[in-house]
Amino acid sequence: LIDARPNPKYLASTIPSSINIPDTQIDKFIGQLDKVAKDKEIIVFCGGWDCEKSPIVADHLKSKGFTNVKLYQAGEPEWISKNYPEIGLPVVQNIFKNNSAVLMDARPYAKYMAGTI
Repeated sequence: LIDARPNPKYLASTIPSSINIPDTQIDKFIGQLDKVAKDKEIIVFCGGWDCEKSPIVADHLKSKGFTNVKLYQAGEPEWISKNYPEIGLPVVQNIFKNNSAVLMDARPYAKYMAGTI
């Protein structure tokens, strides 16, 4: 999950677990994907339907050989308006109990090291 908005906006508010690759600083931030498989699903978002940043980053990723790049055009504004939550312990316990999903902790490494389920 990639936030294509400028770094100050990313630091102020973003979709949980996303990384920041601003459209104007792609080369500076793209190193975060060095160990990511080229066929891994990557979802790029920015500031909503009128924002042109996510298509710029998505096109750049495709030009670098990433083959499974998708856009979340509604972006952070929709995420906030719909109040999408992060998955918490009760949900995870139910998933494990029912063996109904695969759970991956995709948060940034520092958050993962601070505590995980």
